[in-house]
Amino acid sequence: MLARDAAAADAAATLIANRVDLDHPAIERRPAASLRDDSDLGDIPVTAAVGPLEPAAIDAALASGAAEAERMRRAGLIVAAALFCVAATAWSATSCCRGPAQGASRLAGPRS
Repeated sequence: MLARDAAAADAAATLIANRVDLDHPAIERRPAASLRDDSDLGDIPVTAAVGPLEPAAIDAALASGAAEAERMRRAGLIVAAALFCVAATAWSATSCCRGPAQGASRLAGPRS
């Protein structure tokens, strides 16, 4: 995540990551407090484990997150974002970031 400052990057990372999500039987969720005693999330379900996911499911999760990243980039809230889900990636960047994804969101990455 690249933003004007660390606080903006942290907030954007949380919001975008929450969009890279699936309701899928291979994803195990448990209350945050059951994984860490000192969690400030209490009983909010968090991802505890991820089993095998179909490529289409991975692409759907990344597309959702990439759309949110692009919305935030166009609104000037972030400069760039890189998203990862299993072995796939997606990104959103402006012309300040050199590479194949200049100014666009794009899905890519190997499949296992």
